Formats: sequence, C-alpha cells, structure tokens
Amino acid sequence: MAGLRSSGQGMFGGYPGAPSLLMLTEGARVEETIEEDNSPDQLAELGGTSKLLPYCEFDIGKNDVLYMRMSSGGGYGDPLEREPERVLSDVEAGIVSREEAQEIYGVVIDGAAPDIAATQKLRLGLKRERLRA
Repeated sequence: MAGLRSSGQGMFGGYPGAPSLLMLTEGARVEETIEEDNSPDQLAELGGTSKLLPYCEFDIGKNDVLYMRMSSGGGYGDPLEREPERVLSDVEAGIVSREEAQEIYGVVIDGAAPDIAATQKLRLGLKRERLRA
C-alpha cells in the first residue's frame, strides 16, 4: 500500500521506515535518453511531468515512466545508541550520508574515523532537545 500509514513502524525508539510510493512521469525523454546511451541518476533528468499516485488503475504511455518504491521496515532501537563505528561503516557503504550520520545518529565523522568526543557532545545535545520538545 502507498502512504505513510503503510510503512514499517520502528521499535524501541527506532524511526519508521520509508513509505511506499508510486510516481508516474508522463512525457519523459525516454527514447532520447536511450539513444544517447545515458543512465540518469535522478528521475527528474528525464524531464516530463511527475505526479504521485495512490494505488489505482492508470495508463502508461509510450514515453512515460513509472517509479515504484516499496515501504521498508522500521528501525530497531534509538539511533543515538548505535555504535559510531557501525554508523561509519554505513557511511562508507553509501547507506547513510555524512549529514544523516550527524543529524539522525549524532555521529561526527572526522576524516575517516568517528570523532568520539564530538559525537558524545552532539548526542547529549540531541537528547536534551528531545526532552524540550
């Protein structure tokens, strides 16, 4: 199912998973992109007009693109409790960006290693913000 209510819920402080979505892009540059032997990184590079769809019947035209993202499972445990070295491994694997490591997991990465002192300070600040909210 599409929508926020259908994503996996987190447990023990884990964040919910990403929701499913369907997006139809009509009038995209499909043929031109294939002729150019191009592999776009972003759907927007194909042009056209995009719209989110609920689960419903719809027609797909010759130069239309259907993007489907299936919901994912929710997280397990408070992200601020994840070991900084594991977060670094996720960053190195491309699963989490450096920005997400800092914003979600409270891990400060300095070069190729987590900065433990800065991480502890950031996490303490993030926990205090939670209590104020």
